[in-house]
Amino acid sequence: MSTSDSTVTITCADGKWNKQVSCEPVDCGLPDKYHVHPANFNFPEGTTYGRRSTFQCREPAQLVGSNNTLTCLEDGLWSFPEALCELRCPAPPHVPNAMLQTKRCNDTGLKVGSLCKYKCKPGYHVTNKPKRRAFKRQCTEDGSWLEGACEPVTCDPPPAIFHGMYQCTDGFRFDSTCWINCPGANHTGPSTNVIRCRKDGNWTGSFKLCPQSKGQCSLPQNLNPSIQVSCKKGHGIGEECELMCKDSNNDVGDPA
Repeated sequence: MSTSDSTVTITCADGKWNKQVSCEPVDCGLPDKYHVHPANFNFPEGTTYGRRSTFQCREPAQLVGSNNTLTCLEDGLWSFPEALCELRCPAPPHVPNAMLQTKRCNDTGLKVGSLCKYKCKPGYHVTNKPKRRAFKRQCTEDGSWLEGACEPVTCDPPPAIFHGMYQCTDGFRFDSTCWINCPGANHTGPSTNVIRCRKDGNWTGSFKLCPQSKGQCSLPQNLNPSIQVSCKKGHGIGEECELMCKDSNNDVGDPA
């Protein structure tokens, strides 16, 4: 407060003073919200000169320092804080089928911006990124962690010829086993018609047609007259036929 603000001159005229003067304490008002952020302030003594205010950090922010008081100064400003509220993150939650690579991330109270590295377990990859096994999660401004997840590796479906013939323990996901039970086969020993999805996304083997699966398929019926069927190796079970438009300038779409 300058001298001009704290002094005033009064004049006696006609036996009376020309001004009524009283002194009021300086009022600091409410601190700017960024004076200590993020925090809640208490004013048990008010907000005038010499009075003290206390603050509490808003979760998940944590108090760094020990003196959480402010004092209203004679210039109408609150004193500079001797402690601050710092946003921290709790230890990141467990990520299923992933291994935490950053040891310090087992502790709580990590600073905003901290990065934690993970690696998906064998047979799993980063969600929606089949070629990646490693990912990072970051502590964000609101004290939470960015998401990250692993999903099982998948194998390609067995060839279309085996459609409807096999069963699987868990679809085409990693470690799923698929098998074909051939009619009349001897099941006392391990079957050659069992495959398992490996962690590299490939099957351990390939299905074989059952010995009983012999015979011929009839040619596709009710085709448009402009469609030509070509079976280069015949049309026995397991063979493929091509459908072509007789007009070589046009291609045919997948048959319904």
